[in-house]
Amino acid sequence: MKKLKISFLTCQVISEREYKRFSLDFLENNHELIIFDFTQLLQPKAFQQQFNSRKRGLKTIFINNSNQLSNNVKYFQDSDLIISILGTITELNSSIFKFLKPYQQKVCLTYISSFPLYPLNLKYYFLKKIYSDFRREGIFFIKNKLKKCIYLLKKKLTSKINFKSGYLIVNGENLVEQYAKNEYQNTRIYKTCSYDYVLTKNIYENLFDYKYVVFLDEYIIHHTDLKILNMKFDKEDIYYRELNSFFDHIEKSFKLKVIIASHPRSNLEFNKSKFPGYKVFKGNTVQLVKYSEYVILHASTSINFAVIFSKPILFITTNRMKIYRFDNELLASWFNRKPLNISKKYNKDLII
Repeated sequence: MKKLKISFLTCQVISEREYKRFSLDFLENNHELIIFDFTQLLQPKAFQQQFNSRKRGLKTIFINNSNQLSNNVKYFQDSDLIISILGTITELNSSIFKFLKPYQQKVCLTYISSFPLYPLNLKYYFLKKIYSDFRREGIFFIKNKLKKCIYLLKKKLTSKINFKSGYLIVNGENLVEQYAKNEYQNTRIYKTCSYDYVLTKNIYENLFDYKYVVFLDEYIIHHTDLKILNMKFDKEDIYYRELNSFFDHIEKSFKLKVIIASHPRSNLEFNKSKFPGYKVFKGNTVQLVKYSEYVILHASTSINFAVIFSKPILFITTNRMKIYRFDNELLASWFNRKPLNISKKYNKDLII
């Protein structure tokens, strides 16, 4: 049986984690797979760090300009299927999709984000979000919004930008319904589950013989995605001082140990140095959440594990994050909660 030729488009260098997360192991073993990596073009500040932790041995073409894309047009012409995880089509990547338009019927767009697109019952959300973004980005906020407005206007006035893919893979009932009603009416839509759900089906052992709570770290100070967007939500020294103080309060008040589940892209040694009084892990998040008493987080997408395992959730924020990062409130609203501000005085009653 002839193997399908599949082109896989990404804007994050494929590490071992992404290799499994996007089922590239299956595609590579059963088909002719080639990866087109646009990280250098779309996220240049993150490229080198991601490149250093790439999975070796993959057939990958790294694209950093439009000429390179044109020089490899034969791959797209010969492909049986083109899978894109470049995200939604925006002013940043529209030139790539414009190039792919002749092959749009064999393009499969993949939207598998599990983060809510809008809040639930959160008053003045739109105004608060604008204020938060402006305070965080300053002049870049105005420039970015202007670029987006120009792009949306062009999209409305010309058919050259419009892109109708043949296939769409998406998770979440609301997203499926939204896409089916709007721009993907004639697209074959396939529902999928979050990869987090797949991970929870594995068998895990409890690492501890005592009760504990787990903090889902987002590597909020040095996360590569935040560096790309010139975002900074908190001050390093104050942030870790307040976190450690809060965790100390948790341990003393509830007689529970606090365990740190590091973000997959974090530097483990850095995290260990910032949480000297606590056990810090990386790559064990599912396992740690499964056997925890409850979960503490800001706005981590790993909240999926807490939901699947039916764990109580405590949302936290800080004085700085209340100004610069409204996603904490957005995610908490879906659970009818407000994040606890650990920069202010708190007691046991506020935490429960």
